[in-house]
Formats: sequence, C-alpha cells, structure tokens
Amino acid sequence: MQEKKPFLDSTNINTTVTIISTVISIYPFLTSNLSLSDMSVKDWSVTAISLIFAIFFLLRERKSRTSGSGQDDAKDVPQKSPADPSQKIDIHRLPEPAAALIGREKELVQITDAFLNKNKAVVGIIAGGGVGKSALIYEWLKQMQPDYDGLKHVFAWSFYSQGSHQTANSSAPFFQAALPFFGYEKELPKDEIEKARELAKCIQQQDMILILDGMEPLQHSPHILGGEIKDAALKEFLRCIKCYGLGNHKSLIIISSRQPIAEYEAWTDAYVKIDLNLLNEKQGADLLKSLKVSGTQSDLEAASRDMGGHALGLVLLGKLLFAEFGGDVRRRDCLNPLKSPQCLEELQELHLPEAFRREISHTLRVLQYYDNLWVEQGFLKKFYKKLLGKEAPERILLRLIGLFDRPMGLPEKQVLLEKAAYAKPLTEIGGDEFQKMEKRLEHAGLLLKWERGARTEWDCHPIVRTYFGERFRSEAETAYRQAQSVLFEYYQGVPKKKQQPDTIEELEPLYRAVVHGCLAGEYRKAMYEVYFERILRGDEHYSYHKLGAYSQDLTAISAFFPKGWEKPVSSGLSEANQAWLLAEAAFCLMSLGRLTEAVEPRRVDMEISDRLEDWEGAASSAENLVDLLLPIGDLNEAEKAATQGIVFADKSDNLFRKMVSRTRLATTLYRMGNLQDALKQFEAAEAIQLERQPEYPKLYSQRGAQYCALLLDRASDVNEREA
Repeated sequence: MQEKKPFLDSTNINTTVTIISTVISIYPFLTSNLSLSDMSVKDWSVTAISLIFAIFFLLRERKSRTSGSGQDDAKDVPQKSPADPSQKIDIHRLPEPAAALIGREKELVQITDAFLNKNKAVVGIIAGGGVGKSALIYEWLKQMQPDYDGLKHVFAWSFYSQGSHQTANSSAPFFQAALPFFGYEKELPKDEIEKARELAKCIQQQDMILILDGMEPLQHSPHILGGEIKDAALKEFLRCIKCYGLGNHKSLIIISSRQPIAEYEAWTDAYVKIDLNLLNEKQGADLLKSLKVSGTQSDLEAASRDMGGHALGLVLLGKLLFAEFGGDVRRRDCLNPLKSPQCLEELQELHLPEAFRREISHTLRVLQYYDNLWVEQGFLKKFYKKLLGKEAPERILLRLIGLFDRPMGLPEKQVLLEKAAYAKPLTEIGGDEFQKMEKRLEHAGLLLKWERGARTEWDCHPIVRTYFGERFRSEAETAYRQAQSVLFEYYQGVPKKKQQPDTIEELEPLYRAVVHGCLAGEYRKAMYEVYFERILRGDEHYSYHKLGAYSQDLTAISAFFPKGWEKPVSSGLSEANQAWLLAEAAFCLMSLGRLTEAVEPRRVDMEISDRLEDWEGAASSAENLVDLLLPIGDLNEAEKAATQGIVFADKSDNLFRKMVSRTRLATTLYRMGNLQDALKQFEAAEAIQLERQPEYPKLYSQRGAQYCALLLDRASDVNEREA
C-alpha cells in the first residue's frame, strides 16, 4: 500500500503562494487598503477568481497524485535482457506505443506464420502515419519474449525519426550499426553497395529477425518511379534478399512503410504484404475503453467514427478525455470539428505534403486542443505570461523537440536551456515541477522519454513532433531560427579535438550542424565553414573520395534544397554558390545511382554557369549532363547538351574542354547510330588533342576507348558489306 500523502505539503503550498503572488502582481488593488464597501464588482470578481484558481490547482495536484500513471500499467517494454547470454537483442530504436494494441489479432498471426515458414523472407506492413505499424511490430516482439524462439540476433532500426525537416535521408547509419551487430568483423567497406551486399551475406548465415521501421523517407513518392527505393544501398540490400533469400534459416525481415514496397510487389513467393487498415468502430471503442474512457457503446463507437478509426488520434483523444474530463466520452465535443474553419486553416498552414496532411487531420484536432489550452485567452494567458515569461512549459518543450529530426538527447536539451531564448522559461521551473510536466505529457501520449544507461532522450510520435515543429517555425520564426542557431554552434563544437575529423562517425556531428545551420538561415556559414572546409576539406573532397560518404554528404546538402533538387536556397548565397551546390548535389546523386534525379540540378548548374559567363564551368556541366542522359536513354536531350557544351568550350581558352566536349557529342552520335558524324567529331577532338599535347597525339583513356569502339564498329560494318 502506498503511503497516503497530505493534501498540503511544502511543494504545493509554495506553488500556491506563487500563484496568488502572481495574481496580486497582475491586479495590485488586491493589496490596497480598500474596505469591503469600497470594492467594486470587478474587484470582488478578480478576488474570487484568484482564490478559485488556487483551489483548482490544489485539487488538480491532488488528483494527479492519486491517479498516478494508471494508464501506463499495461505498458511493457520488449527490450529485456536475453535469457541466453549468447543472444544479441537490440530493438531500443523501435518507438514505444502509447497504448495497448487493439484489434490486430489477424495481422499478428500473419507475421507469426511468415516467421515459421522458411519459404517466406519478408513481411511488409503498409499503412498511413499513426495507424499502428510500429505498435503492431512492438506487440509481436513482446509475444516473442523471453527467448525470441531461440534466435541469436534480433535487430530493429527506425528510419521514421529522420524525416521531419524534409531533408534527404540515408541508410548509411543503419549499415554502420547493423554490420557489426550481425557479426561482420572486417573494416567496414567504404562503398555503400558493398556494405549492402556484406550485410545480406551476414544475415543469410544465421537465424535472426531484422526490422526496418518507417522506411518511407528512403522511397520515392508513388508518382516517381512507382515509389521505388531511392537509397542505392538499401535498394541493393533488398535486391540481394530477393535474389538469394535468407538461406535455410529461421529468419524474417519486417518492413513498415507508409507506401508499398515497389520492388517486392510482384514477389509473391517469399513476400507477405499486410495492408493495415484503420480501426473499425468496435475496435476503436475497445481502444477507448482500454484508456479508461467511459460511456455507452454507441457513444464510444460514435467517437471512434468521429476520429476516422485513426489509432493515434483515438489514443490521444482517450488520454485527453481521461485526464481532463474523467473519461467521459461525451466531452469529445471539446475538439474542433474536422471541417471547421480553424481546423482546415491550420492544416493548410502546415508546410507538409497533402497526403500527409490528410493522414494527420484527426490527430490534429487533439493537438489543436492542447495548443489552444496552453495559450488560452484571458486570465490564464496573463498568468502564464507573468509567471513563466511567454508560454506554457509543455508547449515550449514539445516545440524544442520539434527542432530535431531525431530524438533530443540530454546534451542538446542542456544547451538549448542554457542558450535558446525561447527555452528560458523552462529554466525557471524546479526539477520536481519539470519532471511532473514531463509525466503529464507522457500520460497524454505526447512525449516519449527514454533512459538507456547513461543516455536520456526525449522524443514524440513523428506526427506530434512535426506538428509542434511546424507551428514553432510558422508562429515564432525568429525564436525558431535562434534555437536552431544554438544547435548549429553546438554540433560544430562536438568534434573538439579535430577541426577536420577523419572518420564518418567523427563527421556525424558536422553533418547535423549543416542541417541545423540551414534551418537557422545561416546558409553561407553552413556551406563554406562547415561543409566545404571541414567535411570536404576544400577541393580535396575528403568525405566522399576517402570515405565514400556520398549518402551522408547528400543528406547534408539536401538542407539547402527545401523545395527540390532543381532550386537551392538563395538567401545569403551568390549565384556561383548556388551553382556549386547544384553540382555537388548532382554528383552525389549520380554516385548513388540516382541518375534521373541528378539531371535537373546538373541542368540548372549549367544554366547558371552560362548566365555567369563561366564558360569552362558551363562546358564541364554540359559534359556531366551528357553522362547522365546517355545511361537513362535520353539521346535527344544528350545531343542537345553535348552541342551546348561545344559552344561553351569554344568560348573558353581551355583546349581540354574543347577536346572533351567534342568527344561527348561524338559518343552521343555514335549511340544514336550516326557513325559518320560521330567519326568527324572524334577526328576534330583528336586534332585538338594533338595541339594540346603533341607528345600524346592520340585520344586516350575513356575517350580513346570510345573512339576505338566506333572504329571497330565501322570496320565490322565494312566487312559485313564486303561479305
């Protein structure tokens, strides 16, 4: 039995005194020498309000102490120490559900059947955001405890948390963590494709479970290449699994995504696709009941229907009703109707893809309620402004988490509290009060706080994090940028011993710094001082020439392209800077096999160089554009680009560019079957080569090989005719 706590103790007495003092400071007449007969109706009203508010606080405090965390009793974290010491279990990255799983019995059986069937290799769980994909996987893993059916390796990775800032995403951190986990003991390959192949070999040699949660950031949109995976390494890994399977082992790969896995749609032999539907009315009602929401069955089912059967929306609603209204389902009328002007307007204000806005529409109604509660007009607003400076602490904390594209760690939290102006009110809250605030947010399903050994992290569901991050950016842009600037400076200082780190792991804070620098609007500094000087080491291009870090570089560069690869930001950057960024982006995309995506930034790079009359740069860009267009079979556009390249090269004094541009046109004409004109261009290029390097009069290297291929084809053609 828990010890009964007194209604009043030192903590809530002090807080109540603070509240009354704040009221008095707002309304100083309360301490004046007025007689009772001199007090106006307004004076009496304010006095009554202040006393009522103090009593309300005490009652609320008492309720929170007695109710405790009852809704969390059912939460059972599947991350347990394995019964067999030789087992390796690492699933801490998988997000924890905010409530018990309801109504997914069929899907749980499907996953188990696939696991027990050695002919099945991959399960794909497909559904929109907040429908319950991660919760389904979490529950299945819980049912596999304590020994995970004797498996030696169980590994989970979540990509979802990387997507909030609409920067490009990379599978590189996944491979860096997964390869050693599955027993790869050599030095990690620098080539991303080789990493993928080595991981496929590792998992084919053992019984294991691999979970790839929230893979949609690494997929194209459905209207681009049918939604194929755009990350070259991950695409190669899944290709290896499709081609060679998982061996004769008791193994399974589980993938969750908001969109279908295009590469596996036709792979019916070993791929099991689970389309996770929204909850039906009864399931939604059962979920609300599990959250201690009360009411008639018809009212509960009506609430489920009102929320569209959206699991996350129902969880947040249930927790809200329990905390604020004693679990009365009829009080769901506190939410704005889905079609209300306020709800529709706020949906439009969020800078998110239309499909994602539709997915979160029901959840948004609950988040709006909290947002409005925390900035309520009238007395409460004055109270919070006077006591805390600006806003309710809950709102501030969630907005700070919205600054990140991953969980917020303790060092990041500390530096924000110390240096971010927006976070200052949180520093005025005592430790006990801060923990109580965190508990309130956890009970509401809005905050996830993890303590893993010495590391503490704060996070939210991606939809919650995205909502508060976007509201922060749109409603308080100056404060948002200043907070991002704090993180920008912090991450620059993490590699304390090395101005130019040597390994990918050591470079990771600098990649993060670039992203936060761009979000802070410090584009020039992020580009030159961090990316160019410290990551690339200037023209050495250390990160990808020495480390093969094309994916990591592309993730950082993408922060300069919030509207797509064809248009970098212009604030603080010259046109020459923009052309350089376009060229870098195109090169990394090309190196990762994403040729179609690389075309447009390369084309725009060429156009800017032309406008700046940088003829050598324009000629080089045209040549690189040809190299992109030829492999994807766009020969007509390749011919146009090659012809432009000759024009640009001839305007320069660079004989090398003049020679190379003609070999590009010759190669293109050769591919088009125009052998005679191709021959003329190769001959012109060789004449320039003679002028440029008399000691090497013939074309050599790739250009020489292409010329030889043409000559051999012509000779073969002549022989066939003579025969």
